[in-house]
Amino acid sequence: MTDGVGDQDRRGDAVGDADTARAAEEDAPASVLEAFGYGCLVGGLLYFLSYFTATIVYAVLLRRGIPLGPFIALPIGVVVMGLVGVAERRLLRWERWPEVEALWSQVSFVLAAPLPIALAVVWPKPVATELPGIAAVAFSIALIVGPIVVLFVAIRWRARRPPEAQQD
Repeated sequence: MTDGVGDQDRRGDAVGDADTARAAEEDAPASVLEAFGYGCLVGGLLYFLSYFTATIVYAVLLRRGIPLGPFIALPIGVVVMGLVGVAERRLLRWERWPEVEALWSQVSFVLAAPLPIALAVVWPKPVATELPGIAAVAFSIALIVGPIVVLFVAIRWRARRPPEAQQD
């Protein structure tokens, strides 16, 4: 025996889930190439943030130099995250997407984040071993901050150019 209120609430939730799925699909990349590129970009950003953590772990282990092992695997990690982006584009059309969205975010992070840390510990391939371990941390900070500074300067420079020169 059911009451009318409970049934109405369940139908309302189903409608809300459908609306959420529709909104997610509208935010989806337009093409497979765009989804792959977006996945690669996110993968690269996650990778560099994880490299920062990896260098801290590397320095805490009292190792010297800059670990290049994580960079050797960077192309693989970026391509895998690009494929994750393509898969996500397809999953956004799935009616159960709102139920698995949080899990999917965690899976994406787990695919990208631990790889640099594991490689820095297990297979570091250090260079510049005469430098202390903190040099690796400084290098990783430069990898994160450097592109942001370059992007900021480029945007500011473009904003200062006269409007007729910005037509290129």
